[in-house]
Amino acid sequence: MEDGFINFNTEVARYIVIVLAAPFWIPFIRKVWGEVENALREEGGVFGRSPTPAQLEEIRRLKLTEEDPLVNEPFVRGFAHSAKKPGAKATQAAGSAGPAAAAPRRPGFRS
Repeated sequence: MEDGFINFNTEVARYIVIVLAAPFWIPFIRKVWGEVENALREEGGVFGRSPTPAQLEEIRRLKLTEEDPLVNEPFVRGFAHSAKKPGAKATQAAGSAGPAAAAPRRPGFRS
């Protein structure tokens, strides 16, 4: 070995990174586990036994009162991208036969 070279055990470093990152990945794992358990509730969960008919009826009744976790929210672009410029509407409304005057191009990327 060369002088001044530090022999660092990478296995210890891996464990240190896992322990220091635990506040980020533990809540994520717990949330995923809860979602899987909730999805498999009618079958008894991941490791549970199958519910009795009375328990199954109760689970289905509770499931009807819960909000659906799959929500469809359409992507809406901002007004700058989708709305027409106010000047273009006013020019066309005034009765001009030609297209509205093009806005001056700004220098820069994607101009």
